[in-house]
Amino acid sequence: MIVLITHILYYYNYCRGIEPTFVRVFRVMSGSVSPSSVGLYGQSDIKRLIKYRLFFKIIPKHNQYFVTFLSFTFPFICFILNEQAIIGIIFGLPWSFINSLMCYYCGNCLAYKTLYLNIICTYLKLKIVYFNQQLISMKEHKSSLQTTQTLHSLDALHREINEYNITYWSKFLLIICLFFSIVVILAIFTILSLELIILKIMFIYATVFMALVFNLIVSKVCSLNYEANKSYKIFHSLIAEFSRMERPRRLPLVLTIEKVNKFAFVKFYLI
Repeated sequence: MIVLITHILYYYNYCRGIEPTFVRVFRVMSGSVSPSSVGLYGQSDIKRLIKYRLFFKIIPKHNQYFVTFLSFTFPFICFILNEQAIIGIIFGLPWSFINSLMCYYCGNCLAYKTLYLNIICTYLKLKIVYFNQQLISMKEHKSSLQTTQTLHSLDALHREINEYNITYWSKFLLIICLFFSIVVILAIFTILSLELIILKIMFIYATVFMALVFNLIVSKVCSLNYEANKSYKIFHSLIAEFSRMERPRRLPLVLTIEKVNKFAFVKFYLI
């Protein structure tokens, strides 16, 4: 259901002509566009994004071996234990094969979408950190040069986050929060009711893995939201700092900053 609904969302956006604009960061990682074109200027930021390439090698191996093995073994063992050997082989092998195929493809879809979300959150957080450092530097040096330009850029970044949020990822997070919590609860209930040790180990592994993935998604989104909220504190402290300046030539700048403050800063909500 999770995979089907997320694919339906993609198709719905395609029918409405909504393009996936969040692929900008992946063009940077592939080298097709320059990092500066998407607002990344630090060498350490680029290296941090490039490190995610390791997961593109780990995920296929994990799904190909662990997920396929567990999804095939579990139903087959259940057939063998509860039915005669010949019936278990005749019916157990086909259904175990079908179940392993389903888990393999669904696992790939969920794993890569989770990875995409983490990369996007990291990319947006790096940009917010860069602008926050600029605002802190302005406050420390009491410099009003390029203040309006910086605030316009920060506002554009928050609008970009809102665009990603409303087009797809808020709905994806809603689906993950609803279905993953149900799946984890059912898996825990199954672990408590199972008697065979090997089946318990399989379900414990699957439950821990799903719980870690769910925690990783929520923590990444909350981290981005926390960093975005820091911009509000820095921004208002900057206004207070400029307002205390007594020179008359600073007053137009204060009025400009107050006007920029009315722009629509948006937060990255879960739903």
